[in-house]
Amino acid sequence: MIIHHSSKQLLIASLVGSLLSGCAGMNDQQTTVAQGAGFGALLGAVAGQAIGGNTRSTLIGAAAGGLIGAAVGSSIAERKAQYANEEDFLVAEIQRNQEFIREADEENRQLYAEIDRLDRESRRLAREYRAGKASRDAMLRQKSSLEQQLAKAKQVNSLAEKQLADA
Repeated sequence: MIIHHSSKQLLIASLVGSLLSGCAGMNDQQTTVAQGAGFGALLGAVAGQAIGGNTRSTLIGAAAGGLIGAAVGSSIAERKAQYANEEDFLVAEIQRNQEFIREADEENRQLYAEIDRLDRESRRLAREYRAGKASRDAMLRQKSSLEQQLAKAKQVNSLAEKQLADA
């Protein structure tokens, strides 16, 4: 049977197209490798036909192109998988950092409220102490409370700095 030049290319293109339709049930990596092999085979067949001008050259070109295309497709599939893993990692890191920021904001709001309360209490005690209405013990308790709050604020700050260094 004699097949004309354009008919050969149409036959090869149809064959490649029908083979690629089988990619529907494959995972992304398999699909990418199959697409690389298919496109490589198509380009190899066209190059083989252009160089040799006969069926044997076309088939050799298709086989060589398919192998090269599969190798390129495999390399691309590996990079795609790596990018997907890195993207998943980065999304998780962003979520972790957003949660930390929410927690730090809440802790800061509580610290500001406590500092405000302690500041008002300190001013009140200072007035009472000057007026002779507050004892030295009350002032020392207030000082102790302020020192505890300062230690807590430093601890929160240290945790925030560690989190930022890890980000």
